[in-house]
Amino acid sequence: MRHSVTIRASKQRPSKRLPDSPSGATASGRALGSDAFWRRRVFRNTYTRKGRAIRVKKWSVKIQHRGRRRTFSLAARSRPEAAREAQSLYQLIRARGWEALARVYGRPGASSARPASSSRPHELSKSDRLYWKERLIRRKYMEARLTHSKEFSVRMDQEGIAHYFPLGTDDEERAAEEALKIYQTIVTRGWETAFQQFSREITVAIFWSTSPVACTYTTLFTFPGEPEPAPPAANDGGGQTRRVFVVEADT
Repeated sequence: MRHSVTIRASKQRPSKRLPDSPSGATASGRALGSDAFWRRRVFRNTYTRKGRAIRVKKWSVKIQHRGRRRTFSLAARSRPEAAREAQSLYQLIRARGWEALARVYGRPGASSARPASSSRPHELSKSDRLYWKERLIRRKYMEARLTHSKEFSVRMDQEGIAHYFPLGTDDEERAAEEALKIYQTIVTRGWETAFQQFSREITVAIFWSTSPVACTYTTLFTFPGEPEPAPPAANDGGGQTRRVFVVEADT
């Protein structure tokens, strides 16, 4: 008696994946820049205790870049905020590599955020809007802005460079969003790009007398989008005297 056995075999073709996609899945550049894409990417881990699956409260995201894959724990509490934080991390890694992430957050693959249950500023990630909300300040000598509102400012400190930026609003939520936008620009595209896109503050002190000391402080603001002026030509004849006219409001 003859027995016949039919065996069906299928050969799976390896899927093509973009090397820079966040977790190995194929995604277009437009998708990577959308909030909806990152809302689908963030997730909450689960663990099993006594036969029960328990979901943790913190959000996480998996990011893959140039053959390396890491899981990051996020500081944000809501899914939309976690999506924005994940997108910020991915943009930083893609623009400047894993080494840049190590300089900002510690070692590559380490948690990018401290425990999200606390709102203290030193326990929050710089990619969290709440971090910048805790650091909003109101600066003096802002008359040159010619605005009616007492707008917020923020101090950015990155790679040994620090500048103050006006945020254009006295609303805390909007100011925090603007501060986060400035920070993301600095870490992903560098200081020069941030200078071209955002106005920054320059405080000037004019000393009228040294004994007794008499001086005037004021704040000037840069104009975004304008090229940096060329440095002055070298002067072999020593310093020159210039007349300066200062207008101040009576107080």
